[in-house]
Amino acid sequence: MIRFSITGQLKSGKNNMGITRSGKHYPRPEWARWRDDVVDQLRAQDKRRQAIDAPCSIVVSYTAGDRIRRDVPGILDAMFHCFERADIIADDRWFVNVKWLSYYEAGKPRASIRIY
Repeated sequence: MIRFSITGQLKSGKNNMGITRSGKHYPRPEWARWRDDVVDQLRAQDKRRQAIDAPCSIVVSYTAGDRIRRDVPGILDAMFHCFERADIIADDRWFVNVKWLSYYEAGKPRASIRIY
């Protein structure tokens, strides 16, 4: 088992993408800063330095800091891409079993992640 924690509000990538006139998609600057921060947090915690390249399970214990309704599939997708970008997993297709647990604590958003 490998453990990670992410501090701050998790974001969905779905509504944080822009599109050019030619149809090219790009991340909005605020979302790109969030993504880069999460990638930095993950890399700082990863002592293995070898990407997972086999099927695995992931359990996300998410604590929201407010009562706003969240897009869980969008958050998972954005988070999986962060794990890829941080070279923790070779391809997010390897996350074959996913468990999401939601909690609430005012003003203290965070996520605790376990990969098996």
